Amino acid sequence: MKFKYLSAAEVKNMRAIGRAKTRKELLRHVVVEKVEPYATIKEIKEARKALGLSRKSFAEIFGMSKRTVEAWEQGLRSPDTLATKNIRMIAKNPSFAEELKAA
Repeated sequence: MKFKYLSAAEVKNMRAIGRAKTRKELLRHVVVEKVEPYATIKEIKEARKALGLSRKSFAEIFGMSKRTVEAWEQGLRSPDTLATKNIRMIAKNPSFAEELKAA
């Protein structure tokens, strides 16, 4: 689970934090943003389709087999942490796939 850190301005504006006397009381008011640890089926498919690639071509970017990408998209397996980060980077910036392919 990842935590969202609040800026000084956000903290200053939170009255509840100002009233908190203990760390436990303070943490009750801090917003936690849950981030999926692994790329979801939807994220994987969207990243691949954003590039207009077949499963085989997408797998080549990661140096994996087509079957691995199929397993990810069918929910049989989850990509590891590094693959998840790369999939999310591709979704945000499709040109990142070219950098991965060149590496």
